Amino acid sequence: MSELKKRLIQKISRLNPMEVAERTGCEMVEGGVSFYFLRKKIEVKFQPYLFLTEGKEDEKLEILVLHYLFRAKNIPVSGRWISFKEVPSGIFYYPSFRSRTEDVLKTLLPGKEEKWKEVMRDFGGKKEDDYYILLPFPRIPVKLGYFPPEEMLPPQVSFLFDSTIPIHLETEDIALLAEIITSWIEEEISHG
Repeated sequence: MSELKKRLIQKISRLNPMEVAERTGCEMVEGGVSFYFLRKKIEVKFQPYLFLTEGKEDEKLEILVLHYLFRAKNIPVSGRWISFKEVPSGIFYYPSFRSRTEDVLKTLLPGKEEKWKEVMRDFGGKKEDDYYILLPFPRIPVKLGYFPPEEMLPPQVSFLFDSTIPIHLETEDIALLAEIITSWIEEEISHG
């Protein structure tokens, strides 16, 4: 277990589940909160600490969830979409963000457009124009678009976030969120 995870577990035991549920938009359950991250139900018990989810253990996802539970605010989404470059210091981190998310999907998706649409629907994505709106956290919608190659144009992938996302997550966590979504898409399309 990482030192970061140990510190987060110590901090969460001091939180009030009712206050966290109200602030984060999660459902309150006995001793903690629960919500769906895409299609995966996640339940976090505060004392004693338990992180319950189906499938294999994923410490990165667990840390991301804990950061959301600590930081999220009870504010409505704005409906205004921004790119990763527009989050604080996003322009600095963008090359790494692009290589771990957009470039992965640009390589993976050509010729698999129907499977892409199926995966987006399976993840609860709502179609809007050429994008799918996903809801990995109750207060964080993510708009994801894939544009297949055409004639002389290469494929394009676009991650957009509600402009309130920096209130709920630090820039590094926003990048991690997109990386997790990318890896889940990759897993579903490659092995699903």
